[in-house]
Amino acid sequence: MPVLRKGKEMEEKEVVIRIRHLSKEYRLGVIGRGTLQRDLQSWWARKRGKPDPNQRIGRREYTSKECFYALEDVSFELASKGFVSFCAEEKASRAMAKLLGAQCYPKYGSVYFQDNPLNKVAITKGILRNTFVQGLFGDFQLLMNQSVYENATLGFAYPKADVEQLLSEWHLIDKKRVAVEDLEFEDQAAVVIVRCLLRRCQMIVYDVYSSPFSQKERIQLYQLLKKCSQQLLVV
Repeated sequence: MPVLRKGKEMEEKEVVIRIRHLSKEYRLGVIGRGTLQRDLQSWWARKRGKPDPNQRIGRREYTSKECFYALEDVSFELASKGFVSFCAEEKASRAMAKLLGAQCYPKYGSVYFQDNPLNKVAITKGILRNTFVQGLFGDFQLLMNQSVYENATLGFAYPKADVEQLLSEWHLIDKKRVAVEDLEFEDQAAVVIVRCLLRRCQMIVYDVYSSPFSQKERIQLYQLLKKCSQQLLVV
């Protein structure tokens, strides 16, 4: 079961996320684990009479076609500003990140972004991803040969004054014409945060397990997200 940690600054603020009785179930099958490589691993283990490496989740080994819950009957609320982290095994952490990042909708339980339900319609139309939440999954998807300004705006016609104000706040204004590939990692991360803030999102979700960053780079990103949490919700 994931453990929710939040700072004191999260207290007594407007609630923007409501989660009720959320569960995420996985079923282990003989084949179809997502990649041919894993199916071959399972087949070769059975051939040799060895334990199936793809049936071990955390500290427990599951039998074929057995179900397990990455999340089970989880309920909580999140306020409009602050920094929240989930301490959980990878399956549970990634399941929660995808739900809060509006990448998928719950089969069991409910998730509300203010008064907007996270459902199939919201996912199909990208309603919540376009207006409420920005997700940091995988790498930053930066255009390495393009400038800081171009990466922050991505061709959208934001007011120039708004863009330059944010670039100034994140110490990028003197580098706005510099190619992103010439920046240090911390500045590249700041570009992505400016991109999120320009979209007027109310929440940023970072999935640590999907990112390719080193421990040093994750610490740098963590410090930037802590700063960002003074303005909005960071998970």
